[in-house]
Amino acid sequence: VVGLLTESSILEGGLEAKSMKVRCLMIESPPLISGNTKISVVISLLKHFPIVLITKEGKLIGLVAKSDLLKMLV
Repeated sequence: VVGLLTESSILEGGLEAKSMKVRCLMIESPPLISGNTKISVVISLLKHFPIVLITKEGKLIGLVAKSDLLKMLV
């Protein structure tokens, strides 16, 4: 993963975003963690990134978003 295209980054591009290349609108890659990572670490990472990617043996197997944590609390 080299970067992430978000709704926010598109909106920040303004009217010019329609003619821009994706690489110009991407934000830095979200953090990669293993499935064994403690949830407290994930919570900390989500304070700075919109999602956290979960990998196993170098392959993407899932992601966690802030909304996922909210669902856990309800």
